[in-house]
Amino acid sequence: MMFHPCSLCRLGSSSKWISVGDLLFLLPHASDNKTVVFIIMHLEPVFMKRLRSSAVVTQRKFRIPSLPVLVSFLVVLAMLILGIQNRGDLTVLSDIHDGRVPFSKSEDAPEKDCFEQNPWVREALDHHFKRAEESKAASTQTSEESIDAMKDITWGEYSPGQDVVELVYSEKTGAYDLNITERFPANVKHKSRCIRMLLRRAIEVHGKALAEEFGGKLMRFVVTTEDFGIVFRHMKSKLPAFAMSTDRDHVDVPIPDFTFGCYPETHYEKDSWFDVRNLLLDSSSKMAWSDRVDALFHRSNWGVGPRKGLMPLLEKLHKEKKDMEVLGTSVDIKDTGFATANMERFVPLHEQCKYKSQIHTAGLTYSAGLKYKLACGSLVIKFTSKFEEFYEPALKDGVHVIQVEATDDGVDEGLFFNVSAPKIKSAVQKNKKQQSRVAKGGQNFVQYNLTEDAVSCYWYGALQKYGNMYFQ
Repeated sequence: MMFHPCSLCRLGSSSKWISVGDLLFLLPHASDNKTVVFIIMHLEPVFMKRLRSSAVVTQRKFRIPSLPVLVSFLVVLAMLILGIQNRGDLTVLSDIHDGRVPFSKSEDAPEKDCFEQNPWVREALDHHFKRAEESKAASTQTSEESIDAMKDITWGEYSPGQDVVELVYSEKTGAYDLNITERFPANVKHKSRCIRMLLRRAIEVHGKALAEEFGGKLMRFVVTTEDFGIVFRHMKSKLPAFAMSTDRDHVDVPIPDFTFGCYPETHYEKDSWFDVRNLLLDSSSKMAWSDRVDALFHRSNWGVGPRKGLMPLLEKLHKEKKDMEVLGTSVDIKDTGFATANMERFVPLHEQCKYKSQIHTAGLTYSAGLKYKLACGSLVIKFTSKFEEFYEPALKDGVHVIQVEATDDGVDEGLFFNVSAPKIKSAVQKNKKQQSRVAKGGQNFVQYNLTEDAVSCYWYGALQKYGNMYFQ
């Protein structure tokens, strides 16, 4: 039996309602120092009240409390000290009276078990680092030469956005701190700011473990704030940059994009992925499946990537009233134009949850919309793309999504009608009367695997693998 401090929060400050027996029962099951602290803070007034009531003060003479009370107090105090010692944190006692709850330094610290809690992270990182490791094997650069060479990368006259990050050891904390320098500005200012938020949290959680692993040595890396990679394979760079997505032509390693930190384009007051995800999960849970619209939904800019060929094809099927016959459902698709120029066609994310099925495609590069569609609990028809986000290797066809083939600018029509369309039709028919296993699987994935802890864990693992390359 394990108790988290939050499970005790309902007790609030009403310690008069907590019996000593309850607290003593909870103590052996305390899962971390925060719970121990909580119990101490509530035991202290209970026992002090007992001690005061059992002691008698007359003529400035203090009579020793009754023996049973005193013995009980000493036993509990010994249990608390032993419990804290077992958690490797004797500093906890010094923090009780000033209201601080110290950071857990136990052997069960987040960096020790985050990969066990998120097993997909290691597999995704191994997949993403393959091209970078091949490039390193062919490179004659030093680590610093590799990082310096990235500043010379241009697209015509444009220098893609880059932040140069240093992990610097702090003697005070025994962990890494961050120094971030903007080498070139992002094409949209908030992208850099939102990515930095995620990186800072990861270092706050895992900075000590990284410092221990690399002996506190200075480590530098580049984060590109563009939508895709900047380091081509033919450059034979010793090191990759970190990017919001990558593809087979680049060695960049994808990291959580800016939308995980903030996404102003959603038009929500709280616009981080974690806030919007919770909103979508809540919206989905309140909607009966029979009340959802039985249609294949999509809104996007049709002028880029595979949408250029795919969307007109689907629109033609709908106008000719063949979509039910070919796809098993009607299609509800509209072109919102570049940067949602056609705002009258804009549909807020939570409103998209009312559809039983949704289409996901790449845009000019990757599209950040995939995780939101999954959070809605809709069946997601995912058209393949050469661009990959950091978590995509963990998504399995027929488990989390229904994956069908696309080209860089559309679909092969023969393949679409002979293979993809029948696959889509079969999947949406299973999704009509009740949420299909695949739709639920996708929703469960983002609910339990795209958490703040998982995102920080991914950054931690990425910096581990990068550091092994950097210091060789």
